[in-house]
Amino acid sequence: MRWLSSENPKIEWATGTITFPKEESAAIASEEETDPNPLSLIPPEYHEFAQVFGEEEFKILPPHRDYDIGIELTPEASLFHGPIYGMTDAESQALKEHLDTEVTTGKIRPSKSPAGAPVMFVKKADGSLRLVVDYRKLNEVTIKDVYPLPRQDDLMAKLRDAKIFTKLDLQWGYNNVRIKEGDEWKTAFKTKYRLFEYLVMPFGLTNAPAAFQRFMNNLFRNLLDITMVVYLDDILIFSKDPAEHSNHKDKSWKWGEPEDKSFQELKRRVTNWPVLAHSNPDKPYFLETDALGVAMGAILSQRTNDGRLHPIAYMLKSFNNAEQNYDTHDKELLAIIKALEEWRIFLEGTPQPITVFTDHRNLEYWQKTRSFNRRHARWQLYLADFNFEIHFRPGKQSGKPNALSRRADHADIPPKAEVMIPDELFVNIAKEEQDGPLQNQIKVEQRRDPSLDNIIEFLTVKQENAPPTIRKAYRDYRLDDEILLFQDKVLQATQDNSKP
Repeated sequence: MRWLSSENPKIEWATGTITFPKEESAAIASEEETDPNPLSLIPPEYHEFAQVFGEEEFKILPPHRDYDIGIELTPEASLFHGPIYGMTDAESQALKEHLDTEVTTGKIRPSKSPAGAPVMFVKKADGSLRLVVDYRKLNEVTIKDVYPLPRQDDLMAKLRDAKIFTKLDLQWGYNNVRIKEGDEWKTAFKTKYRLFEYLVMPFGLTNAPAAFQRFMNNLFRNLLDITMVVYLDDILIFSKDPAEHSNHKDKSWKWGEPEDKSFQELKRRVTNWPVLAHSNPDKPYFLETDALGVAMGAILSQRTNDGRLHPIAYMLKSFNNAEQNYDTHDKELLAIIKALEEWRIFLEGTPQPITVFTDHRNLEYWQKTRSFNRRHARWQLYLADFNFEIHFRPGKQSGKPNALSRRADHADIPPKAEVMIPDELFVNIAKEEQDGPLQNQIKVEQRRDPSLDNIIEFLTVKQENAPPTIRKAYRDYRLDDEILLFQDKVLQATQDNSKP
């Protein structure tokens, strides 16, 4: 009787049917279930950190970091897409609400990807539903990340003699890691409403555990095995003395004389024998480069008699304002060029090819390119004097040059746009008469300047038949009454280059 009272079914005795008035409904589970009162079991001394236990912080999309998860596909990989599975009305409603929330918080966005994994619901023990993206096809063609997870027996061994523990479960753990910029399309998933892609790391990716463990190990690298152990999103803080346990949080780290002495000793060791080696022209060279933001780093190495690569020299240089505007491809290529310039006395005309390692895969094909813009053509002429081969190496294997280019004191601030032609080459003729003596003089001087011949010829003769790269290079130039303008300013001829 208690059950009948609570459910209140409608019984049709004549037809022998029973109907329940409660409509079908479904609730989709959050990616991590949270306690509605997260402070209830937390000691009072930790209440000042209550903000980190709430949901407001999670509504902010995390920034891109060095440990973003990239999705590298095998060479034979093909586009993958799956079906759209059927759903009940209640599941469809729950899906729509879930998608709206994810878009609002910035976790996902509408996609135009040629790929698309199917989605389905999995029922949890409490009856709620978890949305799962079936990434099995994507995982089959993904190059596996073999970053190790901690051994559980090793973690337990670190806890011996500990008397007090604090356990933290990182809220929405995987979603704290961004998808590497440019790889978002690979996470696309299909729904009945539209195609979406993730901006944060979802569950189901084959390399997600490895990427997340790398993230956590880097985040807590100074504390691991000292005051805490970490397994994915589970953090355990331990102490032998209960009195010192609460002081771990506010214990400041200072750079003092012992730290400076250790750092100077480390620098001395990596810049002297047996780490540093002398150049041997009879052995092949290896060049490792990296570029990021406002700086680049490079290391020149050779393999010595012990079979290991030993550095010959290190290099760190900042980009100027114009170079900071280059795209990633050109910055990485410029890093190679600057390194070759720096060590030209070793590298020019080597009998054996120089092996150049870069974490930008597209540079592997740059030497085979047949269409160049003006900058690339100039670089190609310079690189013709060097015997080298470019090989891709993932960023996680490029720690040495990365350490040089990603120094913390390099502020990656977008530079202001610059016009690269000096101001003194511009003249203002707005107040002159249309065919006055100044205009005629400018026309004559521009025709006498050989550095302007190709531009004028392009604008007067070859513009329509020129290849796209040339048209792009000269897009800021135009002729106005036979006067050459750059960005609508008169370009003054250089007197030193005048033809007789």
